[in-house]
This record gives sequence, structure tokens and C-alpha cells, in this order.
Amino acid sequence: MNCNLDDYCEDIAALDLSPEQEEELLLLLWEMMRAMVEMGWGVDNINSLLPLFTEKADQA
Repeated sequence: MNCNLDDYCEDIAALDLSPEQEEELLLLLWEMMRAMVEMGWGVDNINSLLPLFTEKADQA
């Protein structure tokens, strides 16, 4: 998924940043949100596997 910076420039207009600073800020925020989503998906996947591991350990 790509970030369309134009969609969010209005949200940070009050910060009085240069266009370069706006772009850098928005891209950093986008990458932080993307990383959090990816970590969230990873946690869900691990949590769905843990019961399988504990069941196997109990059986052994």
C-alpha cells in the first residue's frame, strides 16, 4: 500500500513546515504505522500457533 502525501498535507498545515519537511514527516509516520500493522499481524499469527505448540508439549 502506498501513501498519497497530498491526502494528508492539510492535516499538518498548521505545523508550518517546508514541503520537504512535510514529506519527510508524513513518510516517517506512514512507515511507523505500516510497521505497527505488520507487527500486529505477526503477533496474531504467533498467538494462533501457540496453542498448537502447547498441546503438542502436553502430549509429549
